[in-house]
Amino acid sequence: MFVAEEDDGLVVVEGNRRLAAVRVLTTPRLQRKLRVGGLPRLTKQVRESIESLPVIVCPRQTLWQYVGFKHLNGPQEWDSIAKAEYIHNTFHNFKVPLEEIARTIGDTNETVMRLYRGYSVLTQAEATGQFHRSDCWSRKFPFSHLWTALGYQKVRKFLGLHAGSFSKVRPVPKNKESDLVYLMRWIYGSRSQDIEPKVKSQNPDLRLLVEALGTTQGVASLRGGLSFSVAVEASRGDERLFHEALTRSEKQLKETKRFVATGYHGDAEMLEIAKRVAKIAESLLTEMCQVAEHSGAQTSQEK
Repeated sequence: MFVAEEDDGLVVVEGNRRLAAVRVLTTPRLQRKLRVGGLPRLTKQVRESIESLPVIVCPRQTLWQYVGFKHLNGPQEWDSIAKAEYIHNTFHNFKVPLEEIARTIGDTNETVMRLYRGYSVLTQAEATGQFHRSDCWSRKFPFSHLWTALGYQKVRKFLGLHAGSFSKVRPVPKNKESDLVYLMRWIYGSRSQDIEPKVKSQNPDLRLLVEALGTTQGVASLRGGLSFSVAVEASRGDERLFHEALTRSEKQLKETKRFVATGYHGDAEMLEIAKRVAKIAESLLTEMCQVAEHSGAQTSQEK
C-alpha cells in the first residue's frame, strides 16, 4: 500500500480497499457491526500472513502518476466524475499542468481537459448553495452532459468563460453565477423542487439547448420557464422556421402521394382533407407571390 504522512497521522492513498478487506476478515467486531456474514474461516497461516501489510510511505504528490495511470486510463478505471475530481486536485494541489497529466496517462483526445472543465464548473455551481449533484432529477448523476456542453462555444459564452478562465478554481465570473445555476437546472433539473431537466439525453436535447442559448430570445424563453420547443423556435427566428416548415411540408406531401394508388380507396372524408390542403397551399402560394413581387419592387427602387 502507498501511505502518506499527513496531520500527524498516516493516510492510505492507494490500497484502502485491501486494508478494509483485511480489517473485516480479521476483526469479528467489525463483521458484526457491518453485518457481514458468510466469510471464510481464516487458517492460522493465512491470519499470520495478513497481520502486517507491506507499506511504502511517501508524499502524496509523488504518487499522482501511478494513481493516474491505474485509475484514469488503466486496469481499474474510476467513473468519469472520480477521474475529474482527481485531475482537478492534482492540478490545483500539486501544481501539475493539465498537459503533463494528459501526457502521462496517454490521453490524446483532450479528455483530461474536458473532465477538468466540467468538474471546475460543477464544484462552483455547488459552492453557490443553489445546486447539488445529489438533487439532480436522475438517480445517477450524468456528469458527461456538463463537460460535453462546455465544449460548445455558445455555452461558454453564456457563462462568460474564456481561454484563461479555467486556470482559476472558480472559472465562471461572479456576475454569471446566476446563469450557471440556470444552466445546471436546465441540464439536471431538481428532485427537491420537482423541476424536470430540459436535457433528457445528449442527442438531441443537449444540441437543442445549445441552439437555444445562442440568442437572447432563446435564453429569455428558457428563463421564463417556457417549453423547450418554444425556446428553440424563439432562437431560430421566423425566417428559418418558415423555411423548415415549408421544406417539411413538401417532403410530407411527396411521401403521402406515394401511397395514393394503394392506400386511398375513394373515402370521402380523406378527399375533403386533400381539398383543404390544396386550398391552404394555394393561399400560401398567393401570399408568397405577393411578398416576392413587393420585395422585387423595393429592390428595383433601390437600384
